[in-house]
Amino acid sequence: MLKLIAFDCDGVLFDSRQANIAFYNTILQEFGLPPLTPTAVEYVHSHTVFESVDYLFQGYPDLDAVWRFTRSLDYHPFIPMMVEEPHLREFLGFLRPTFARAM
Repeated sequence: MLKLIAFDCDGVLFDSRQANIAFYNTILQEFGLPPLTPTAVEYVHSHTVFESVDYLFQGYPDLDAVWRFTRSLDYHPFIPMMVEEPHLREFLGFLRPTFARAM
């Protein structure tokens, strides 16, 4: 019997495209690189942070510095840019009496 429903937040509960764009553009700006291209936006929006940073900084001479900055970057300023998916609260409320929920 199903007892728990687990959700991935990014792209399931929230549209995080604008937050992702701002997050990666902040990293790029720190290292004097131009903002994301439309192709890069599509890439970072569908890959992990590890894959995305490697993709954006391929050939960059000091990837360790990029990773230090990325790890130190607080994501909280980007959270308000996330858009709750339509009917999310109603759906979670519908699940509440029967199923445990995890994110």
